[in-house]
Formats: sequence, C-alpha cells, structure tokens
Amino acid sequence: MKIAVVYDALYPYKIGGVEKRIWEVSTRLVKRGHEIHLYSVKFWRDENTIEKEGVILHGVTKFRPFYTDSRRTIMPSIIYSSRLFSPLLNESFDLIISHQFPYFSFFPIKIVCLLKKVPFVIVWHELWENHWYEYLGYLGIFGKIIEYSILFMTRNILPVSFTTQKKINRVRCEFPVIPNGIDFPQICSVSPAKIESDLIFVGRLIREKNLFLLIQALELLLHSPDPLRCVILGDGPERRNLEKKGEKLVDSGHLMFFSHIPDYESMIAMMKASKIYVSPSLREGFGITALEALASGLPVVTVNHPNNAVRDFISPETGRICKNDPLSLAAAIMDCIQNYQSMRVNCINFARVFDWNEIVNKLEMVYLNIIKEHN
Repeated sequence: MKIAVVYDALYPYKIGGVEKRIWEVSTRLVKRGHEIHLYSVKFWRDENTIEKEGVILHGVTKFRPFYTDSRRTIMPSIIYSSRLFSPLLNESFDLIISHQFPYFSFFPIKIVCLLKKVPFVIVWHELWENHWYEYLGYLGIFGKIIEYSILFMTRNILPVSFTTQKKINRVRCEFPVIPNGIDFPQICSVSPAKIESDLIFVGRLIREKNLFLLIQALELLLHSPDPLRCVILGDGPERRNLEKKGEKLVDSGHLMFFSHIPDYESMIAMMKASKIYVSPSLREGFGITALEALASGLPVVTVNHPNNAVRDFISPETGRICKNDPLSLAAAIMDCIQNYQSMRVNCINFARVFDWNEIVNKLEMVYLNIIKEHN
C-alpha cells in the first residue's frame, strides 16, 4: 500500500495521543513493506521533504504557533489546509488518511480523493457535540455543524474508543473501533524512577483535565493519618493557577510539579515509581497515558463524565470511576491505595492487548479491505 497521512502536527516535535498514534502506526507499516507519506507542518530545517525511519515527511507549510492560551488558533490551520491540495494531487496513493482535526484540511483532501478516485479514511478521536458551545460560546454552532458535516464526508470512519463510537452511532451507522496503542514490551522493560509517589498524573495542563479537582481531593486527604504524595507531570496554560491553588501542598511536600521529563522511558519510570494513576479529566478522546499507567501496573481513578473515554478501561479489577466532586475522588483514591497491590496484575494483563503490533495488525487488514472494496 502507498498511503498518505494528513495531520498538521508531527511526533516527536509535538507530543500528543494523535501524533503518537500516527508515528507508531506509520513506522510499523513501513517495516511491513508499505510506503507511508506524512503531510504535516514543517518542523525541521533543510529540505521540505525528508525521510525518517523509512517514513517520508512532507513539510506543507512553515511552523506557526498552534495555540493562543488553551485554544487552537484558526489561521495556521487555514494556511496549512490551503496548501495541501497541490502536493496531494501530484502524488498517486492507494489510500488517504486524516485524523479529525483540523477540519479545514478535509475539504482539499475530499476534492483530491474524488478527482483521483482514492478512498478517504478519517480516524475519529472525539466527537465534541455540545462542547463546542463551551469552547466558542454561541459561535460553537458553526463548529458543531462542521463536525456533523465531516461525519458524512466519507463512509470510512475509524473511532479510537467505544465512547466515541457510541456518539457517532447516534448520527451514523456503527464503525469498527481501532484503538490507540502502547509499546507494551518497552514499558515492561523500564525500571521505576528514584522519585517515589502515591499518585501521579501525566498530561497537558489545561482546563479540561480538571486538575483543580485533584488538588481539592488532596487537600481533603491531607488530614488523613497517612497523607499522600502526588506528582503532576506536564505543562500548559493552567500550570501557574494550579501551582497557586496547590501551594500549601507543595510547601508541605505532598504535591510536586514536573514540567519536563527528558524522554518517554523517564516518564514511564515515574509512573512505575507510583501506586495509582489519577485522571480527573472531563474530556478524553482515548486516554493513552491512562493506558500506559495500566501497563505499568497502576490502577486508574477517573471521573464519570460522558466525554471521558478513560472510563472504557475501568472495571473493579483495574480502577475506580468516581463522581465529579472532591469527596468522591478522595474516597476512590483511598479505595485504590488500599487495594493497588492486588490489582497490579489485572491492570497489566488488561493493557497487554493494546500493544501497537496488535493494533497495526488490525489496521492493516482494515486498510487493505477498504482499498479492495473501493476498487
């Protein structure tokens, strides 16, 4: 197969679940003899087109900052999308794949697919629906309309979680879930870090991650006979506000912030030196760090919210789902603290089936079938 993958951000220049999925899948498909072209913003110097680990990278436009505060800026996405048409049209592909955002890119991709009679696949990470109003106010109606229109742009949609699949089912027919994955052998090979903790969170520090709830729960637990030690690993626009809110916890040594970890294995090592992973997020399209935590043997505590796909991972054997309030979160944390050792093996066994090689086996078959049916 000769495949074009279209997404403006690229791993490891940008770290995120979508970027990680694209890179892990692409490099593994290349090793299986397929030709993969990634069309992204140009994060590198020198030529516009380079090869990295067998994957051909195309720099569509120069880098411009993606975010203002915690929101994506529109203009870089428009510029990137407007310059996709020509490079895609000048190549011949068996399949063109895009990853939900930015929506503007779908229009040139669709035109190219129609002109060249190529199947178009959208990997769908999360359906925002009414979240658009929280994000854009009354202008959210336009985001919602565009989102639903994109759902009907192709018959090939691959949701990454059952939470997203259920939402799409309300609008269209059922599509197969092909989840994100993890490098399970690599995670198993990592030793715990020297900095030990009871709780850990890893991710971008934005409002939707709901970390103020975690700090409130920690404040309640501060008065328990054995106060817990928590690590928050990540950076983002809410970092300063979170540090201010948790100032007393930081001063007493019960809360630590780490904005930067040198590499992926160091992050896994930090997880393995903890007991529980806490994901209080109100919006997760998948939750790859929660899955990495499970593979590291950590039960996961998360919040019961309809936009939170981390709930898909949770059973009595792998963690707890709590209400969106500090008391409920504190109780769920203490429950897992008391039982985390007996849950460890179940967490690891659950995560084992999400190894990237297993995911790519499924994806390869799905892509080949899409091409066959299209022809």
